[in-house]
Amino acid sequence: MNAQPTPTEPTLSHAYSALLPTLPGSWFPKRGPLVVTIKLWSDGTISAELPAADIKGDRVSPRDGLTECDALSLLGKAIVERAKQAESKDFKGFRQPAANLLALIDRPRGVIINGEEVFF
Repeated sequence: MNAQPTPTEPTLSHAYSALLPTLPGSWFPKRGPLVVTIKLWSDGTISAELPAADIKGDRVSPRDGLTECDALSLLGKAIVERAKQAESKDFKGFRQPAANLLALIDRPRGVIINGEEVFF
């Protein structure tokens, strides 16, 4: 029986650093823009990651009209989601990258009134 060839994974063709100055919602970098890595893959897709906290965004494809900016936007959403997990009391996978993330970003703190967080 002849085995079918397995599709090869895309290889990294180029990588460069960029600055991520803002995050979704009310989250913000504590000490200025975050240094992130943008990767261009052999299949034409683009991804972004925050190596300091071991967070990777989803890959996007220029064939779908998406660019590096879209990859950065997805990374920002992934960063905020991981930060929310790291903040929660029941976060079981708390490791050093999560601690690194909370050292890098924050959100405004409000006062809890009737179960709602209120900002002044």
